[in-house]
Amino acid sequence: MWPPSYFCSNCFAKTELKKFETVGTLLEFTTSHVNNSRGTFGVVDLAGIRIVGAISGELLREGIEVRMTSCGITQDGSVYYDFEPSSDRRE
Repeated sequence: MWPPSYFCSNCFAKTELKKFETVGTLLEFTTSHVNNSRGTFGVVDLAGIRIVGAISGELLREGIEVRMTSCGITQDGSVYYDFEPSSDRRE
């Protein structure tokens, strides 16, 4: 549930915070060209949780390992998730 809450907004059951994997598999992706801006978005499976997010990096393909680089809520209340291929890591 995002943003985190003490209760489920559907059934009102109590929820709890849990850590989850930040490395997952890119299931599918597409590139948007809306309003002359380019962005790549995809569906990522993180240990059974599927999230739609922005994907950066080159040579993307379905099935590669990606890691979440950031997530949060913008000032207008929109939720965002950013991913990059794990092989693009720069340590």
